[in-house]
Amino acid sequence: VHSLPRTAAGESIQDINAAVLSKGLAEYRKEVDEKIVRQILMHTLTQERGNVSSVARILKIDRANLLRMLKRYSIEAALFREETTTTTDKQRAS
Repeated sequence: VHSLPRTAAGESIQDINAAVLSKGLAEYRKEVDEKIVRQILMHTLTQERGNVSSVARILKIDRANLLRMLKRYSIEAALFREETTTTTDKQRAS
């Protein structure tokens, strides 16, 4: 039995053709582009532990532009930062 090729996202060529026919190529391409950009942002934020300046440098974009993109995709950089409070600090707060 012969299986159809799949994209990196696991979609078959038939799935893509159906989506393009129902939405149009421009709309489908926009959705795919947005998914890819979101994945890149999240991966790079994870890699850089939420450091926005570092992510902007790696992606070669202005920090302000990166912040706009994060807002657009509803991504909070703070969620990618590691807990920096030590056990001693937590005990003092108690």
